[in-house]
Amino acid sequence: MMSIKTQKTIGLIVGLSFTAIVLAMIIYGLVAPSHTPVETEWESAPVLRVCSDAPDWAQSGTEAFDEAVAFWIDHGWRFKAIEKGPCNKLCTGFDEAGKEFEIACEEGVVTLTVLSGRAWTDEHQGVCVTSADEGPITWGAIGVPPYLDSAIDWETGESDFLPKDAEALVLAHEMGHCLAGLGHNIGPAVIPGCATMDSKPGHLMNPYTGKTGWGDEGIKGPPEGWE
Repeated sequence: MMSIKTQKTIGLIVGLSFTAIVLAMIIYGLVAPSHTPVETEWESAPVLRVCSDAPDWAQSGTEAFDEAVAFWIDHGWRFKAIEKGPCNKLCTGFDEAGKEFEIACEEGVVTLTVLSGRAWTDEHQGVCVTSADEGPITWGAIGVPPYLDSAIDWETGESDFLPKDAEALVLAHEMGHCLAGLGHNIGPAVIPGCATMDSKPGHLMNPYTGKTGWGDEGIKGPPEGWE
């Protein structure tokens, strides 16, 4: 029978080993390279149309809008033009849960419109719908809520506060989907070809709005002759 002292020593060793493994995984997740896949693409640069019903915070000329557009310009991605006006045609889209909804659309255009009456959470305070899940895109549509708010878990009362520049990040994130055709950031591989870690915190294409930032690891520039 082991002595109490021996049991405590073994327990300490096991506890320290587990802590070391957890810390090593956290550090690995932060420093190892992640991947940001390209899922769809345009044949040429689209127009961005800010629909008449777009909320005030998402209008062209606001600080958030200009910061989002500037991010993509810095990475080589430009809209053919930026317009304001009515968006009358509707197309059908599907949200993450597979629920069908209608959103403004137009060929050769990325529309930016409001989507109200939805249960927005910090998991995604915006949505991008395109004409194709893969291959060439012919139209894209960005839907955003009337205003951004911190998500509250009504069972626990806990709130995940949004980043300081959440409005700009939401717009830039959805432009990443609808302009650059990007999927969500994929964390470093744990088992190559089989298992990966969560998206990197602070990456623009992290799927959780509350965990996004201006990180651009794995984001590539546009194809040759984009403009």
